Amino acid sequence: MKKKIAAVVIVALAAAGIYYRAGRGPAGRLSPMEVSGSIESVEVAVGSTEGGRVVETFVKEGDRLKTGDAIARLENAQLESAVGEAQAAVAVAEAALAALLSGYPKEDIAAARAAAEARSSQSALLEKGTRAEQITAARAEVEAAAAQSENAMLTFERQERLLESGVVSRQTADNARAAARTAEERLNAAKAMLDIALNGPREEEKAAAAGAANEAAARLRKLEKGARAEEIEQARAVVEQARAKLKTIEARAADLVVRAPSPCVVDTMDLHPGDLLAPGGQAAKLALDGDPWIDVYVPADRLSEAKPGAKARIVVDSYPGREFRGTVSRVARSAEFTPRNAQTPEGRASQVFRTRVEVSDPDRELRAGMTAVAVFSSGGDGERDGKR
Repeated sequence: MKKKIAAVVIVALAAAGIYYRAGRGPAGRLSPMEVSGSIESVEVAVGSTEGGRVVETFVKEGDRLKTGDAIARLENAQLESAVGEAQAAVAVAEAALAALLSGYPKEDIAAARAAAEARSSQSALLEKGTRAEQITAARAEVEAAAAQSENAMLTFERQERLLESGVVSRQTADNARAAARTAEERLNAAKAMLDIALNGPREEEKAAAAGAANEAAARLRKLEKGARAEEIEQARAVVEQARAKLKTIEARAADLVVRAPSPCVVDTMDLHPGDLLAPGGQAAKLALDGDPWIDVYVPADRLSEAKPGAKARIVVDSYPGREFRGTVSRVARSAEFTPRNAQTPEGRASQVFRTRVEVSDPDRELRAGMTAVAVFSSGGDGERDGKR
């Protein structure tokens, strides 16, 4: 019966791809326990959440990378255009906020004052009616305003040409533009006043003129007083919203460069310039730095030799004659490869526990999939350094 149970255990362990050898030496002393498994390590697949066409690659298989090293760069015209639009939106919002904080330009206030005075005069003239001397004065005002407007426009055009040549500053050209606008407002008001003087006012014209005068006066007061607190807060909110949108789009654009998440070695890299990488697609597989491990299965009757912290010598088929240091990091809480209820001593002896052994590999020589054997010794030999 015992022979049958032992045979079942051996078959089960072989099917699981593990190896176990232990026995008793002289005077019944337990011989070193050998359990086998495969080298394992942490591997991750990296890519881009955005996707795009590969512009250039920076690594090849086997290269060692540091955190943040570029692996590949993609292009995505739509996303890059969105970045430009977001940057422009931020610039516009910031300029609007700065204008509100610094107050309205003096040129705009001057133009508003001239318009308000002209509208007020026009309304007053309509209310008083027209006299001969008013018609004469209105004609003179039109002529003077026309001359001023023509001169201001010529000056503005000249300043624009000088600005293009780099002779004058933008502020000088802006002042000339404001002066031309003010002169044009004066001319329009003068013409309207002459028309009224010649034709005589109607009631509806008086009402319209009064309304226009009030609007012009209100606009002047607003410009002189400056922006209201709520207008400034609203402008600030627009700036913050534009900046937040830009930050989000820039973060997406940064993902067009695939980077190493931590120190690692490039395991597989099958990407070339011109390839299309789908969003979330794999650009490369990386083996992250950090000691590898093997998962072995320790029999229940030898579990005391493989407690967490216990030392083991690791023998790897790929490096004959050399040993690596190993340390047990954890042991499974539940047994495997045994009947659900082990009622007999033979059944309990066939229980095995999955045990993880961390392997010291400072030179990064071990590769995932290599076959390895962990050697434990009950006589103290397993505590000695497994120095290679």
